[in-house]
Amino acid sequence: MASSSPFRTDCLAGRVALITGGGSGIGFEIARAFGLHGGSVAIMGRRESFLAQAVEALKAENIKASYIVGDVRKEEDGRAAVDDTVRTHGSLDTLVNSAAGNFLATAEGLKPKGFRTVLEIDSVGVFNMCNAAFEALKASGRGVIINISATLHYGASWYQVSDSMRRCKRRAMRRRLTLHSWRRFMLPQPRQRLIASRARWRSSGARTVFAASASRRDPSPTRPA
Repeated sequence: MASSSPFRTDCLAGRVALITGGGSGIGFEIARAFGLHGGSVAIMGRRESFLAQAVEALKAENIKASYIVGDVRKEEDGRAAVDDTVRTHGSLDTLVNSAAGNFLATAEGLKPKGFRTVLEIDSVGVFNMCNAAFEALKASGRGVIINISATLHYGASWYQVSDSMRRCKRRAMRRRLTLHSWRRFMLPQPRQRLIASRARWRSSGARTVFAASASRRDPSPTRPA
């Protein structure tokens, strides 16, 4: 591995992850980390050129990887992505919802179409992918859903009205899915993760704090002082 890791390089051997928004940014780095620890990955996105380059880079590091062109806002694309992942890799036990959209704009400057687009990608898209992957995750006997988010909705943030709304919806959705029927099927223990990155401004500058929550009660992280 190019960077050191506290985990064994085979700790994810035998696991298969489908990662939306995996062609670049956080999604790509998650796919890379997953693969460097022994797992197989399928990345999904709308831009085939990004996906093809990403898979080429992953394979250059001996990571078993594939890609699917699709839009999480479309139910049929989500199901096609899950089917392709199972067909290519043999199973699916990890879904990472990393696809996201955002427009840096004031509330009065953000068009309704832009606001709706963000919610469709980040809220409807998350549900579409969870719904499409449910049977495969259930069949694996060890299903895990990871939702990538942030904590902008805990307070007031500049130019983030749509982003704050969709993050609030994503977090609420995760809690309900975990609490209700899906708890019975994600064996041996139902797990959903919401990884929240938040910037805390100190006198020394800004740093990113990563918080993870997985319990049924899932208390919210403390707000920055």
